[in-house]
Amino acid sequence: MNTNERLTHLIKLRLKSALKNAEILPHAESIYVMNTSSMEWYFVINSNGQLRFNSKFFDTVFLLFSMEQSRYSKVLKKIVEDSFNYPIRNIQRVGSNLSWELDIVISTKRKDWDLKNRYGFPYNLVKNYLEIKNTSDVRKWYFTELF
Repeated sequence: MNTNERLTHLIKLRLKSALKNAEILPHAESIYVMNTSSMEWYFVINSNGQLRFNSKFFDTVFLLFSMEQSRYSKVLKKIVEDSFNYPIRNIQRVGSNLSWELDIVISTKRKDWDLKNRYGFPYNLVKNYLEIKNTSDVRKWYFTELF
């Protein structure tokens, strides 16, 4: 295992620990990865391939590796692409609170996916989500299950 592979492995372990309560919540054209209990958001992916990430959260996660946003955003992009098997075309850091947006996502007005209404996401991604969702009413889709 070379140095880059070791670093990637350590980063993934750190992310698994930091994101252990991160639920994946599809809502129309976006995928929200957040902790619904604390209302903390981690990142949002839209069907156009844009990734928005919470820079306040990830600055503290990547501080251990002495990585600045310009470096860790590339690592984060790669991990998200590999986890969802979905290409990211644009990445944007967001340092603000998205509470108004998150309220809509967890409310009853949520626009959920089905195989006919995939909102621009690939069939396999939506199918995977629906299989997990249909196994139980209380079953949640956690980000750490993807890597």
